[in-house]
Amino acid sequence: MEDKRLFKIRNKWFNFFVHKAYIYDANKKKIATVKDKWFNTKGEYFVLGYKDEIKIQGNFLGLTSQILKNGEVVGTIRRQVAIIADSFELEVSEEDMPFLVALVIAIDNITDKKYKNIEYFNIKEYQKG
Repeated sequence: MEDKRLFKIRNKWFNFFVHKAYIYDANKKKIATVKDKWFNTKGEYFVLGYKDEIKIQGNFLGLTSQILKNGEVVGTIRRQVAIIADSFELEVSEEDMPFLVALVIAIDNITDKKYKNIEYFNIKEYQKG
């Protein structure tokens, strides 16, 4: 079977205040860093180091977000939260699709990691009390 990998997404191992994920190309070269803000109430994410300026702007709950590329809206992410698993709907052009799918996976990884950190601290507090 031929390896047709386009991107690989990795999380930063230890995050407390600013959460990050990294996107690597098929040659294992880091092409972008995805991060949120320390106090992220708007569902904003920033992509650093990529050839284009990309920013994700969302609403308070982060269920619908706009993808801006060089200041122009190029797509929409809709997140549907379920008890077992989240699902995503991505509306973008064919040209931008591969990278933006990787971006959605990176954002989901950041969100999951952030809530695992919160759960970890809540468990520690519970065990102390």
